[in-house]
This record gives sequence, structure tokens and C-alpha cells, in this order.
Amino acid sequence: MMIAIESFRARHGLLKPKIKAAFHAALDFLRKKQAYLEVFLVSDAEIRRLNRRFRGKNRPTNVLSFGPTSGFPSPKTRRAFLGEIFLAPDYALRKKESLARLLVHGLLHLLGYTHASFHDKIRMEALENRIDEYLRRRKIYF
Repeated sequence: MMIAIESFRARHGLLKPKIKAAFHAALDFLRKKQAYLEVFLVSDAEIRRLNRRFRGKNRPTNVLSFGPTSGFPSPKTRRAFLGEIFLAPDYALRKKESLARLLVHGLLHLLGYTHASFHDKIRMEALENRIDEYLRRRKIYF
């Protein structure tokens, strides 16, 4: 599995090893061995712009996920490209939200989980909780 992480703020760069560890553990838990995804650590202004453009909501949010436009492997890695996750660490930390949980939430969306219906929400939250526990046992929770 391969995770590419981009950050445009120096202080966000410190999160990269934790993010990689959390994704590797979550993908291991989900038995996804040949996955490739990209993570972008962005400012509140950038996540607000993306939220407005793609969801019609003119406010910042904690995490956004965008699936691949095709089901083909990434030409760079030959692994299945899951998509992109945009995370606003400053916003999430101000809200006292776990970055690991938000990353798992974004990952599950890329894997097709939703919270559109009550049943879907319960199913997704139950899996998030199981992965959270898995990350906590491995001391990869932040």
C-alpha cells in the first residue's frame, strides 16, 4: 500500500508519520493490501473553498473525500487508486476532533461507506469504532 501526503504548512508536516501509520494500520485492519491514496493537509480557507465548490456549503469542515474518476490502477504505483482525502488539521484540532478518526472516516467514504441513511450511518460508525480501537491498541491514535 502507498500513501502520498502533501502539506503546504511546515507544522502540518509533523503529522505525516502519524498519518501514514494510521492509514497503514487501518488498511491492514480492512485487509486492503494494494491500495494507493493521496492525503492533502489544507488550511481552513482551502477546505472551505472545497466544501463550497463540491458540497454547496460555504463553511469549513474537517475532512472531505473524493473517489477516483476511474477504477484503473495509478500509473505510478500499479495499485488501486482509492482517491483523495483533504483534511483541515487546524479546524479539527480547534473542534477537539481526533485526526486519526477523521482519516478513518474519509477512508471509509473512499471505500464506499456512507451515512446517507440511518442504517448506513450505524454501519459506518460501528466500523469506525472498531478501527479506532484497533488504532488505539497500537498507540496510533491522535
